[in-house]
Amino acid sequence: MHHLRMGNAIQWNHLKPSLATSATSDTVVEDLTMLITDVKANCSWSDCYRGMRFFLDLLCWFKLGTSHLLHINSIFLEFCFPGWNYFQGSCYFFSSTPKSWNDSQTHCTRESAYLVNIGSEMENEFINGQISDRNWLGLKEISGNQSNWIDDDSEPVYVNWNKGQPLYQDGRDECIYTQSGTWSSEDCRHSLLFVCEKGKPRCLCSKNELHRQS
Repeated sequence: MHHLRMGNAIQWNHLKPSLATSATSDTVVEDLTMLITDVKANCSWSDCYRGMRFFLDLLCWFKLGTSHLLHINSIFLEFCFPGWNYFQGSCYFFSSTPKSWNDSQTHCTRESAYLVNIGSEMENEFINGQISDRNWLGLKEISGNQSNWIDDDSEPVYVNWNKGQPLYQDGRDECIYTQSGTWSSEDCRHSLLFVCEKGKPRCLCSKNELHRQS
């Protein structure tokens, strides 16, 4: 990545950020804005996405207030490709062509993304506010009649199952879709619309950290 300018508030020690003793929320935002501007002007798009995740990690690290988060978030909007929607640190792609679950995941992977991993009620509401039909999520059945997220093989913390769901039927692989805000299982071979996601920070804070700090 292009060499970035150093600011007044953020100091570095073995690539780990720390705050100068004189740093304030305002000077941290100034430094982050300068760094983001450098990245946007000098990096490739693939580097820009890695840079976006890095800067979101910094937001978590420095625990900025609501007004500062809104300012930085407005800058991050420009990091999503055309056709992708921004929400709380991630870019989302809403498909228009139905595919099987495996083909949907392949499509997302080709875009350096993954089938969406929903980690909160707010994110679930955002996703379902953009769709009207059934859309694959990144949840797939594993042994023991349960489903894990495909992007990191983790068990779901937040769920919003439809009544009587999930239904794990013998003899077929079950994958999870969302419709009208609730989740249900379906044969992974069925063709549904799908949602891809990329750009969510995973190093210094959890998926909901930005929301909790605001």
